[in-house]
Amino acid sequence: MKKCPRCGNEINEGEKYCPHCGLDLDSGYKPPKKHDKLRLYGPWILIFIGLFGMMFYQAFTATSSIISSTDEMSSLQEISDSSATYILASYDTLADFQNAYSEANSYVKDILTYEETLGDYTFNKSYSIIVYDNYNIAFELNYSVTINDNLTLKINRNYDRAHTYNDETITLKKTGLLSFAELLLTEDELAIIQNYHNDTSMIETLMSNIQTREDEFESKKETLGHYGMGEYEDGSSYVIHRQDTSYYIVVKDNFTADEYIS
Repeated sequence: MKKCPRCGNEINEGEKYCPHCGLDLDSGYKPPKKHDKLRLYGPWILIFIGLFGMMFYQAFTATSSIISSTDEMSSLQEISDSSATYILASYDTLADFQNAYSEANSYVKDILTYEETLGDYTFNKSYSIIVYDNYNIAFELNYSVTINDNLTLKINRNYDRAHTYNDETITLKKTGLLSFAELLLTEDELAIIQNYHNDTSMIETLMSNIQTREDEFESKKETLGHYGMGEYEDGSSYVIHRQDTSYYIVVKDNFTADEYIS
């Protein structure tokens, strides 16, 4: 017996047609050659690998370029006459700002020199440094310290590279107060503010005004809300608040500093 060249089943000698697949056995049928899958798909595989490799290379070189440009120091150009329209960069540490710009050393040095004038207190420090597209820079420096269990001091300094503003706010918070007399600053407490601003006349005026409101305080002391009772003038304030069964005061001395830090 022989086999059908197309379906491979056994057929009898003399058969003209395969009883299984119907092939005309006299047609000279030849089975198709089996193709090597690697030869068939190999070129497409190579093309795919080439395209993928090219895409990976381009992505790698682009990323390397970004990393390289980030690592390099930029230059602080002169401030342009145009107004700022967007933020180029912002930093919350002096080190990051210093590492970003080759000219930042002098600004950081001036800030550190200013901090030496803050006295012997060990301040907690925070910074906000914003560089705008016209290369003006907004500096915000914040310092806070707990002097004792009832007294905390904060200093906030805001200025810019273009010297359009130079503001400072000294905040003294006194807590755990039980009587109206304790709501007034002592000479030593007033002297703490005076260490950072020689002219405390505004604070003394506000405290004097508070002193005349003792009767009002006595009538309101049980119901003093979040905003408290206070005196306000040109950004400075002297405010009494209630906390549980005691009171606290927040005294803010806001003024324009005589000299710029940088």
